[in-house]
Amino acid sequence: MRRQGPVVVALLLALMVLVPLASGRQAAGNTWAGVWNSDFGPLTLDAGGSGSYTGFNPGTVSGSVTGNVDKGTWNQPGTPPKSGTFEFTMSADGHSFTGVWAYAAGGCGSACGWNGTCQSGACLKNGETTPTPPAQTGGCAGVKHDRRLQAAAALKEVRVVCVDGDVQYHREGSPTDQWQPLEKDLVLKAGDEVSCDPDGFTVLAFADNSTVTVRNTTQLKIASFFSEGGVVRTQILLKMGEVAATVNKTETTKSDFKIKSPTSVSSVRGTVFTVFYDPGSHTSITSVTRGIVAVDPAKPGLATAEVPAGKEVEVTATAVSSLATIGKAGARGGIDIVKARDLVLKVIAKHNTACALTTPRTGAFSVKPAAGGWLVAINATGGKVRGWSTWAVSSGKVRPANAAARKIAAGCH
Repeated sequence: MRRQGPVVVALLLALMVLVPLASGRQAAGNTWAGVWNSDFGPLTLDAGGSGSYTGFNPGTVSGSVTGNVDKGTWNQPGTPPKSGTFEFTMSADGHSFTGVWAYAAGGCGSACGWNGTCQSGACLKNGETTPTPPAQTGGCAGVKHDRRLQAAAALKEVRVVCVDGDVQYHREGSPTDQWQPLEKDLVLKAGDEVSCDPDGFTVLAFADNSTVTVRNTTQLKIASFFSEGGVVRTQILLKMGEVAATVNKTETTKSDFKIKSPTSVSSVRGTVFTVFYDPGSHTSITSVTRGIVAVDPAKPGLATAEVPAGKEVEVTATAVSSLATIGKAGARGGIDIVKARDLVLKVIAKHNTACALTTPRTGAFSVKPAAGGWLVAINATGGKVRGWSTWAVSSGKVRPANAAARKIAAGCH
């Protein structure tokens, strides 16, 4: 089990104002139910303290709640599978927790933290008293939501919840090269585009209470967004990279939510999922954390895949894979194409500032099969780096494979 970087974060959604409790003890009405932004990716828990987490190494937790403590075991599938124990302690205001984890055979314990912040679901109401405007933060870590998101829903807007790192946007109808810095609370419209650098991260809130998380060298376009017959219809065009979505079904709001890539269309109702697209190999992967996603390949004649929670499917320009455990569709060297790219982007993001790197708005990366794993090419160039960097990825390890990659890995010294 490994600690994840800040780019692996939870899906953000809220309609209520959060305020801390004056008391130092947990409020009686506080619950663990919801999605938490944790050190190991989005952690979805039920009221009993059990659930699952996603990220580079997805797994499940089986907990038992006593007071403000959730204690139990975690399990990660794989070869070999891994398991161990955890103990989470909820904060007095119910908005976060601190915790530790350990392997079943021992090790780590207090040295290995597992902390989290409530980002969506019932836990957002923990500690609720009289609504007051929360303190504003510039980035996405620990974001607290206010009534502006509720207002966005009423006005049928797409609003920027938070921004971390370098994220740009392009207005529909403006010159092709006119990209501007994305800012918190900006309202986006159909036709607008969003693009993230390797260190970029943003969350968009839609009027049907759905949220989309954009990160890791990703470009998307809000193709359409409108209401028709009591249904909020949303279509996002994923040009490259990865988006994670929480699509919420309520009694009053119905959603028709689609994410389209050049090789597939993913259609969902009441679910949590991610869609990845590699423009180099023309490969998409749809992974589902909760609910069911219908994945319709673009190539005529290929059957639609119904992807349940805990599974994913890979679609290329010519084929669709069998259902596989998350992280295993089309896997080579023990990892799939998404993790291979993410491992390389993690290295590049570490040196992004030192190397003064920039990435193009399209065609920024390509991931192709290689002996024992993958060959990842990243078009991140700057004042100190020229041309594509290539990286060999096998068994979870990244190795520079050309001069540009070696320079980036050395911090451009």
